[in-house]
Amino acid sequence: MAMAQFGRVFVATTSFSCEYEGGRIAIVRGDTIREGHPLLERFGLYFAPQKVKFEHLVPAPAKRPSPRAK
Repeated sequence: MAMAQFGRVFVATTSFSCEYEGGRIAIVRGDTIREGHPLLERFGLYFAPQKVKFEHLVPAPAKRPSPRAK
């Protein structure tokens, strides 16, 4: 089972090709990459933060009344 990923997501604003792990790869406008990835560190000027259209926020747990001191 894949582990959950955390960190901001960035989207390619243009298409380009580059060397990565010994080979040539193509990044197509619209491709996404997660914060901390080596490609983002090297080619950050070609990426912008991904805007979330439908966010899911987990509600905070309900507060319990504090026990009264007797």
